[in-house]
Amino acid sequence: PLLLALKDKKEGVRARAASALWHIAKTTSYPRFYDATFPQATPIHPEVSEVSPVGSTPTTQQLNNQLFELPNQISSPQGIKLICLNLTRLPSDTNAEKLSKGLSNQIFKQVIPPEQPLPKVQDEYDLQGELINLSRQTESTLVLLFYNGQPSDELINFCNLLQDEIHMGWVTEQPTRFRSFTPDAPNLAENIQSWLKELQLT
Repeated sequence: PLLLALKDKKEGVRARAASALWHIAKTTSYPRFYDATFPQATPIHPEVSEVSPVGSTPTTQQLNNQLFELPNQISSPQGIKLICLNLTRLPSDTNAEKLSKGLSNQIFKQVIPPEQPLPKVQDEYDLQGELINLSRQTESTLVLLFYNGQPSDELINFCNLLQDEIHMGWVTEQPTRFRSFTPDAPNLAENIQSWLKELQLT
């Protein structure tokens, strides 16, 4: 109904539908938003076994798979420690303590053995210190890659405080001051891999 309302002749109806869709897009993970926007079609006849939903093409399926499987498609060059952070798993809260803890948990669960406790951080300065220690322990350049969502102003501002310790990249259509990659680029993983090799040489 919302998609149909976007085509309504009344401007007020279109505006309300667009506003509702925008709110849903900002507060819902991409897979759920996609499923809601392009529901699976049902066969129109019992003998028809498969029907592709509207908008489902080999290209869109490839791009969706590319984004969700991104961490498995990229290998870190020697001396680079890549940490991929799924934005849907980070707190959307503006509270610095929650952002610090959320980022810290997502980062360190990827780099320390499961039997070790995760660092306890209270703010961005604690997290900054932990990242410095991690970089020294691994003797690697740390790189955070955010994907599967749009960066909030709060998260961007928070990351500005950490940029002296780590490199950051974003898979997003929204411009940021950090290195950005378009999520629908057919060679997304290769572009990120090239960037990591550039960092390796610096």
